[in-house]
Amino acid sequence: MTPYALRPAQVEGAWNESGRSPSVWDTLTHTPGKVKNNDNGDVACDHFHKFREDFKLMKDLGIKNYRFSFSWSRILPDGVRGSGVNFQGIAFYNAMIDSMIENEYNCLLRQPRHSVLR
Repeated sequence: MTPYALRPAQVEGAWNESGRSPSVWDTLTHTPGKVKNNDNGDVACDHFHKFREDFKLMKDLGIKNYRFSFSWSRILPDGVRGSGVNFQGIAFYNAMIDSMIENEYNCLLRQPRHSVLR
């Protein structure tokens, strides 16, 4: 089984919406001169707003496996357990998983070791 694999910083966008706090990646890419052309993931592919459309298009292409990660700064915006969960972030990932199931994907959750909060 070969999954199509994406990370939140690559596709989600919506870097400061729905209770999400800046991640280490956001901080780095918003520092002038750190990234070529001062590119950042503020919008990226806008998967946050378009995931339903994205999954339908991917299904039409015959994609059956999708590996994804959570953006911890969308789930724990203060960066630590016990400081409060962002339920808007949980709702986003629940809706995304529901859409994957609806489109008959094999959903694979992977949390990379370098996914850290700011």
